[in-house]
Amino acid sequence: LVPPDLPWPTCEELDWARIHPYGHQPLFSGHGAFQRLRCGLAVIYAGEVRSGSTAQEQIGNKVLVQAAGRGSRIANAGYWRKGRHMRENTTVGRTHGDLAMLKRLNNSDIVVLKHHEYDSELLTLCTHQLVVTSCRDAETQAMSVSGSWGKQWSRSNKCSEARRTLRTARATSRCWEKHRWHSRTTYASLRKNPKAFAERLLQSAASILGWRAQAVDDVVNSLDEKSFGKGEANRLIPSSSGQGDASILVNECSPATLSLLYPCE
Repeated sequence: LVPPDLPWPTCEELDWARIHPYGHQPLFSGHGAFQRLRCGLAVIYAGEVRSGSTAQEQIGNKVLVQAAGRGSRIANAGYWRKGRHMRENTTVGRTHGDLAMLKRLNNSDIVVLKHHEYDSELLTLCTHQLVVTSCRDAETQAMSVSGSWGKQWSRSNKCSEARRTLRTARATSRCWEKHRWHSRTTYASLRKNPKAFAERLLQSAASILGWRAQAVDDVVNSLDEKSFGKGEANRLIPSSSGQGDASILVNECSPATLSLLYPCE
């Protein structure tokens, strides 16, 4: 078991712009750095694993395109520096994929991207940033994490791996949530009322970019249940895994043991 008094990771320890995981260097600083982007707003979907972040991304991108109108250019980066996220090692610091992505995003009014890890470099990506996070109650999140990735863990390590994953995710969220322009949603509220999430996101974007309130109202009023998908939003994860693995919640790995200090509220 992970000792209950194990120190939580700090933002400095989690910051991928500082620790250079798998040999990946920051894009815009240091030797050989790329030129910074010219873009107005970066919308960063940085929700915790298995907490609805993919659904946030899909809903958010759809309504942003509608609200921005034809005169705005919205560029989708997908998962930010995906090779790094997939733990691919590099000896060159920055890849051809990174450069190609930046060329595609430059001169955009809005850049949208997803990123589960903390990367402080993203907080200066565009002129403005809007960070969108999500969380979930510890019990169902642990079951979902175990159902998604538990087959990779040995039976004896399942509890400690789940707890490590959840603690890192929750600590990472707290790093993102220090940012001024930030919007947080719980998994339960997103499932219950995705329209409310869409409205809050658009209102934040409108405040930053100076959009007319009527443009936001028109998009929100046009939304209905058909506007939002059902079931597992991340097609890379089987829907059955979203139901979770209840075997994670044995005595030595109970919801109380998985207490994450920072509750999802």
